[in-house]
Amino acid sequence: MIRWINDSPSRFENFGDALVQTKLFSKNSVSTDVATEWNSTCEMLHNSLEVREAFERLVELDQNFNTLPIDEEWEKCKSIGQCLKVFNGAMKHMLDRKYPTVNFYFWDVCDLYHHLIQWGNSKDDYIRSMAFTMRLKFEKYWKETNLFMALGVILDPRYKMELIVYVLNAIYGDDADYHIKKIKFVVVDFYSEYACEYGRSCCSLMVADASNCVGGNGNDSFNKVSKGKTSVFSKGFKKHVQQRSRSLKNAQKSELDMYLEESLFPIGDNEYCFDILHWWKQNSPKFPILARMTRDILTVPASIVATESAFSLGGRLITEHHPLLTPEVVEALICLRDWLPSYKAATTVDE
Repeated sequence: MIRWINDSPSRFENFGDALVQTKLFSKNSVSTDVATEWNSTCEMLHNSLEVREAFERLVELDQNFNTLPIDEEWEKCKSIGQCLKVFNGAMKHMLDRKYPTVNFYFWDVCDLYHHLIQWGNSKDDYIRSMAFTMRLKFEKYWKETNLFMALGVILDPRYKMELIVYVLNAIYGDDADYHIKKIKFVVVDFYSEYACEYGRSCCSLMVADASNCVGGNGNDSFNKVSKGKTSVFSKGFKKHVQQRSRSLKNAQKSELDMYLEESLFPIGDNEYCFDILHWWKQNSPKFPILARMTRDILTVPASIVATESAFSLGGRLITEHHPLLTPEVVEALICLRDWLPSYKAATTVDE
């Protein structure tokens, strides 16, 4: 229908008259979509639905116009447009950020998953069939990345486990507890690895301090006593001190427990303006192990996909030379891309 209107100046002029007569001339002009760019299809459907009355008026102004969709086809356009609009919004949220940390992705990805489940129960056979195919592919990647994204959300002081519980209950319903426990287990296990790696020096100091309570250097004292008549007693006491230090250490709450028990940081009016890396830098003295985890996880970009690539249905933009890049070159390219916007905004040579 749109192509028919745009193929002739006289037809386009008649459509302009129809817009004026229906008082829709202030709306966006309607253009045909690009076959390889699905966001253009979303825009075409959205704009067409807004000026539907003008198309219907054009039937009266141009007797040759016979491509007007029937009511059933308009409803199908509306349903498909709403589906594409959800994806279009999620893509913009994800890709318009200068620093795409993984904590911002979880919300949008879960929202997409929730919509796919709803569309799978649609009364429209076409939407239901479309959602089934999309969900199969979505879950293929969801199984690989949901734990990583959830970990990023937990390290966000504005959400922690609260957002995980809320979202998973909305997605899985009665089965949510299983998925929540699975995420908790992974987070605790991941934290334990960091605690063993970067908290080992603290554990050693605790044992040493407990040993020093005997007097002087702990090891020397025990060695000296062990040579005397009370060697059996000293060995038992040394073992007792070590076990006692372990029990005291285990009785203390971990950084992860203390962090999760604290109240949530206020979200604010614009959640996308929150600098999570700066927050963790300020709170690293309080949570040194968690801060180390955050530095390793959230400093890695969740995506380096360009906007035009995400909206394109064409072939992949990665060439055969891309896998040959060394990590050093990739890092240099990412840094360069980060610096270029500031360079382009400069107005003087000094800047």
